[in-house]
Amino acid sequence: MSYNPLPTALSKDEHEKALQRLRNIPTPTVLKTGFESKDSFAGKNYDERRSSSSHFDASKNSSFDYGYRPTHGLSSTGRGVEMWNSLEDRSDAFEAHRWFAGRDDRKYPEIFKHGYIFIPGKEDKNYHRAIVISNLPAEIQLRDVLAKVRGGEIMSAVLADTHFVTGSMSVIVQFVQEAAAQEYVTFVNANADCLSFDCNGEAKAAEVTLLSTPSYPIHLAQLKATTDNKHTRCISIHNVPSGFSVPALERDLSCGNGHRASNLVEMYFDKHRILYLEFASIIIASSAFGILKRWQEYEVLEVRFEPDPCAEALEKLRLDAEPKKPLFPKGGF
Repeated sequence: MSYNPLPTALSKDEHEKALQRLRNIPTPTVLKTGFESKDSFAGKNYDERRSSSSHFDASKNSSFDYGYRPTHGLSSTGRGVEMWNSLEDRSDAFEAHRWFAGRDDRKYPEIFKHGYIFIPGKEDKNYHRAIVISNLPAEIQLRDVLAKVRGGEIMSAVLADTHFVTGSMSVIVQFVQEAAAQEYVTFVNANADCLSFDCNGEAKAAEVTLLSTPSYPIHLAQLKATTDNKHTRCISIHNVPSGFSVPALERDLSCGNGHRASNLVEMYFDKHRILYLEFASIIIASSAFGILKRWQEYEVLEVRFEPDPCAEALEKLRLDAEPKKPLFPKGGF
């Protein structure tokens, strides 16, 4: 297929004719629509993301005061290390975070409750609950690290990419009780061979330290769920029907959120067709439990919380860690 060549330039006469056609275009007029009004008035705010009813005032919301920490002797601008000059500044910062937080970010992080660093009061306790496991291989999975954490139930675990800072990966584990965290650190430091991982065919010893920064207080609702209702980060699903869709379950439990999806660290069936789910935190496990109990699609299922394997005795660390199980048992159901 061939095309006629384009002209290299307009002649002076052609250029003048083109300008004349533009000059002859009539002046546009304003088309009057709507209705007349003598006074001006404020119309509706058409920004669907924000409205007066959805505005959150952090200085007036009681959720900032949840927790068991006493409030006497604290600054009115927040707890811990102060970041804002006034409650209004904190409210504005929280509102901005709500709108610009990504799908993987928490909409209400603890930083708005306690500041950058939680400073315990005289009556506070159980705040040295976090440990850091470092010097981990680049390809490490969170599940593999949790398989070598014992001595007490954990609230949460996070795999942190610290390779560009320390040259290795790290995992931050927060126990429910600080005594368990301290005992785990003491045991591992006395038995270094209990915490090693394969790195290119060679055993690489990890390092564990008790985080000196105090952990945020456990929310009262979380504390009650853990102690009274026996919530853990592990769930079992019974009465699984034939044709049950595991991918659909994963999709429903994640709610389209990448952070929630990454918190499911292990899932497998046993030979009795019981499905076990292990999450990285009690909060996500409790949320998944609620979905399974409330959604009509899963009303035939029997859902239970299971003991956290991390709560097993420290002495079990002397044994080889159990490898990750396949989704379906090798011998079938």
